[in-house]
Amino acid sequence: MKCRVLECGECSITQGYKSSHKANDMVAIKSKKKTIDNVVAHTDGKVIAIATGHKNKKGSTGIDSYGNYVQIQHSNGYTTLYAHLDSVYVKVGQTVKKGQKIGVMGNTGNSYGAHLHFEVRKTSAYSSLIDPTPYINSNLPNIEKTVTYRVGNGHWYATVSNGAIAGNQKTRIDRLQIKTKNAGKIYYKAHIKGNKWLPEVTKWDDTSNGYAGIYNNSIDGIAIKSEKGKLSYRVKTKKSGWLPYVSGYNVNDYKNGYAGNLGEEITAIQIKIN
Repeated sequence: MKCRVLECGECSITQGYKSSHKANDMVAIKSKKKTIDNVVAHTDGKVIAIATGHKNKKGSTGIDSYGNYVQIQHSNGYTTLYAHLDSVYVKVGQTVKKGQKIGVMGNTGNSYGAHLHFEVRKTSAYSSLIDPTPYINSNLPNIEKTVTYRVGNGHWYATVSNGAIAGNQKTRIDRLQIKTKNAGKIYYKAHIKGNKWLPEVTKWDDTSNGYAGIYNNSIDGIAIKSEKGKLSYRVKTKKSGWLPYVSGYNVNDYKNGYAGNLGEEITAIQIKIN
C-alpha cells in the first residue's frame, strides 16, 4: 500500500491498530520484497521528543518499549511518533518538512524484527492515541492551507482570507500584505503606477520590508506565489473592473505572470489558495 512515512513510499502493515496496540507496525516494500527503509516525516512539524542509544529489549514496557523514537508536533496540535528506529537523524526543537528523513527503521525496544511502529495522537499525550490507518498516505485532520491578506490606502483596510475581497473597490491601494498558513513561504511584489516593480517581499510586519508598496503611490500590478499550495489571484481596477484570475509569478508575463493592467490603479484584490 502507499505509505508517506517511508522513503520508498510503499509499505506492508505487519500489525494493525487494536485496543492493545494503538499503532501500525510496518515494513517497506521494494521490488515486491519486504525490507527496511529510511523513515520520513509524515507532515511538516517540530520535533518535540527523541530517544537514542537503545538496543533491542524484548518484553520491555512503557517508554522503553519504543526503543529509539522520534515524536513530531504538527500545526493542528496532532503529533506523530515513529518508534523502534535503528538511527535517529533529527534533534529536539528541529523543524522538519514533510518527507524529510528522520531516521531508519530498526529493531530497538520491545521489537521482534526490524520495522516501524507508527502512531498518531491528537495531542502529545499517550492517552490521545487514535487509529493511524486512515493517515498512512493522507493528510492529518484539520491541516488546511490558508492565505490571509490586506490592502491599504494611507491606512490598512480589514484583513481578509481565502478569496474574500480586500479593499473598498473604489479607492486606489498603495500597500499590500500577505501571509499563508501551511503553504510555505510567501513571495509577493507590487508595481507602482508610472514607475517600476518594487523588491520582493516575504514577510508581514510594519517595517519597510514587511509589505509591498509605497505610501501614497498607486499600485497597478501585483505578483504572488507561495512555496506550497498554488495561489490564484485577481485585481479590480478603476478603469476595467475585475480582471481574470492568474496563477503565475513572472513580472514579464502580462497574461498570467501577474495581476493588473499597468497604468490602471488597483482598488481591490482577491486571493485563493488551492
